[in-house]
Amino acid sequence: MGSGVPYTIIRPNFFMENFSTGFLAPMVKTGAIYLAADNAKTSFISVVDIAEVTATAFAKALTGKEYNLTGPEALDHTQVAAIISQLSGKRVTYQAIPEEAMLNGLRGAGMPEGAVQYVGVLYSAVRAGYTASVTPDVETVTGKKPVTFEQFARRSANAWGSGPLPSIN
Repeated sequence: MGSGVPYTIIRPNFFMENFSTGFLAPMVKTGAIYLAADNAKTSFISVVDIAEVTATAFAKALTGKEYNLTGPEALDHTQVAAIISQLSGKRVTYQAIPEEAMLNGLRGAGMPEGAVQYVGVLYSAVRAGYTASVTPDVETVTGKKPVTFEQFARRSANAWGSGPLPSIN
């Protein structure tokens, strides 16, 4: 930032897509999410919003700016599992587990050790409450509200073995 080179810093929170195509997808498909997140909340964001912010920042030449990208709400993993269950028709639960159990499970699934340690650091931040804040940055840059977890789950229901169900509202 002090170099004089134009910059735009984009800091997205946890991706919603981790549940549909990322490292959490296999757990969701089995019907249980096991994480060392306790009951802490995270303001999950869709990669669609991250891409739109990035493209808009380039198109508008928004330099010298920093954006902390979040979804519109902070949810705990029990809430996430309930939304996925309601919209996919597949029963999914969340089980808080000790950090070492989570790390050993990731190792057992074949995740490289560096990635295992990184996930451990990330979930330490979740438990500490650092991932719960919600920012207006997506809407500030794009003029649109970020995708809700419900919208994400509706469009991702096929990833979990069923199609989207009617709205839960």
